[in-house]
Amino acid sequence: MNKKFILVLIFGMVLISLVFAQPPTFNQFYGFIFNESGDPIETNVQVTAYINGSLVGSVQSVNDTYGYTDLFFAEGGIDGQIISFYVDSYFSLNYSFFEHENVTQLDLTLNYSAPIVCVDIDNDGYGDPASPSCVNPELDCNDASAAINPGMVEVCGDGLDNDCSGGDAVCDDGDSPNGGSPSGGDDTRSSFTISKTNVSLTLVQGETQQFTFVVNNTGGTVLDFTLAYDSDMLSVENSFRLLSGQTKTVTARVSASETQVVDLYVGHINITTSGVTRQILVAIEVVTKENIFDMVLEVPEDYLYVLPDNEVSFNVFLTKLIAEDIGMVTINYEIRDEDGNVILSDSGEVDVNDVASFSKKLLIPAGTPYGKYVLYSQIPYDDKIASSSVWFNIGPKSKFVEFSWIIIAGILILIILVILAIFYFKRKRTHEDVRGLGLSTSE
Repeated sequence: MNKKFILVLIFGMVLISLVFAQPPTFNQFYGFIFNESGDPIETNVQVTAYINGSLVGSVQSVNDTYGYTDLFFAEGGIDGQIISFYVDSYFSLNYSFFEHENVTQLDLTLNYSAPIVCVDIDNDGYGDPASPSCVNPELDCNDASAAINPGMVEVCGDGLDNDCSGGDAVCDDGDSPNGGSPSGGDDTRSSFTISKTNVSLTLVQGETQQFTFVVNNTGGTVLDFTLAYDSDMLSVENSFRLLSGQTKTVTARVSASETQVVDLYVGHINITTSGVTRQILVAIEVVTKENIFDMVLEVPEDYLYVLPDNEVSFNVFLTKLIAEDIGMVTINYEIRDEDGNVILSDSGEVDVNDVASFSKKLLIPAGTPYGKYVLYSQIPYDDKIASSSVWFNIGPKSKFVEFSWIIIAGILILIILVILAIFYFKRKRTHEDVRGLGLSTSE
């Protein structure tokens, strides 16, 4: 029994080492930065590298060596993947990833006419360097912390430049981060969470629906919330107060009038406290009362984050609601931004039987700003219109999401090992108890 348990333990440790201790794959690069005329750039520029929309490497050039970049790593790729390099957010070139530990010289060009990428490592909407491609074009003075950017409220005496104004504010008497002495206390700038950031609803003309979301005060002080919305189709309570650790379920109503034009409407609900605002994007599809089709759009997980000048792939599921043979129908597609503006439109025909499903791809225009976007599809047929919508993101994907499955696998292995260990020691103790009574296990 001892040998069996030791073998099981060794096997489990091997599995854990395979999951957590895989040697990293990376490429190492250095090189020179040139302008469009081929001359070395004598100012600091930021070089970033992406694979499938995820940041895999970043380095600042050194101006006293005429645009020379220090050695840096592009990590996490596999053979054959393409690394996209950007200089000061402008696309420079693509390079094929291959697993090795050698150093590659890669000279890049700062091309102001190339597509722009927003380098926003902490995903707070502000980039470093500043870029009009970011949600907010101002410079993020600390792109490693989402709690520090030009949109934050300065908190005096906390030792941080919260709003990127150049330094921490000096507190007046009794005006510390905690409302008392300048030392200690909770920072209430972003000390609340909301359970949803985007919602999609389908309403027939004349219908009212509702959805709920939860606001949680995660800070150490009382917070007073104000809520605002920008669509006549939306309504929600105006204000409430939450004690520290308290939560509230908020109900929002969405209504479409009998004469509401069939279309997609995008609304915003802003939840604000202590100078911090979090937003819920609401996509409202209005359809006719009678429909011939039921349609559902689905964006696979691999395409929930897409970079500009890349394709977003999605699945379309159609169900015919009548018995008559219909044949070919036209399907219209649109991609709209957070304000409902159309950035891309397309259409196609499909032969519909009782149930049809297919995949389609749309190319995201180069230079499209990062942010949340809604994919909207519509089938007009015989004065009736069916539709569906789904949210996705244009921008890089967080590394944590990509590697979360590794963490889950490791936890499962540890749980199995603990169960085996408990079983082994219980069985061993039973054998010892039996021998202590002078009995054999067969009895």
